[in-house]
Amino acid sequence: DLAEEVDAVTASVDQDLSGSGIILKRDLGRAITFADRARIRQVLFAVLDNVCRYAPKSTVVIQTRQTRDRVFLRCSDSGPGLPRGSENRAFERFWRAEESRARVSGGSGLGLSVVQAIARAHGGDATVANDNGGTSIEIWLPAAT
Repeated sequence: DLAEEVDAVTASVDQDLSGSGIILKRDLGRAITFADRARIRQVLFAVLDNVCRYAPKSTVVIQTRQTRDRVFLRCSDSGPGLPRGSENRAFERFWRAEESRARVSGGSGLGLSVVQAIARAHGGDATVANDNGGTSIEIWLPAAT
């Protein structure tokens, strides 16, 4: 259940999020899938690490839901968002939205490409969008049948 994984991961990084001034809100619905638990947690850690690096002092909403054939996890922040038109590049390996800031924060530019690769390896995908001034990352996977 993606909701249970979100609870476990956010509990372990709660102090890091608070230290970055992030207010975390959970809107978790049951979302059952067949997936490698360690890889799903890796996805969550990578997404939350991006939030800490690029959207400090923001409000973050994590949602999980299930439709008939898919489950999804969405993480939306109220940070500065991606530069307009760069959404398609966000999953490119080594790409960073803002080079000067990324070098200071120490990011490798691999986080979201790994997120997408894990989602695809599980028969799903990942998308990113600018959402009300912030960034929204959605990972969807096939629902358990």
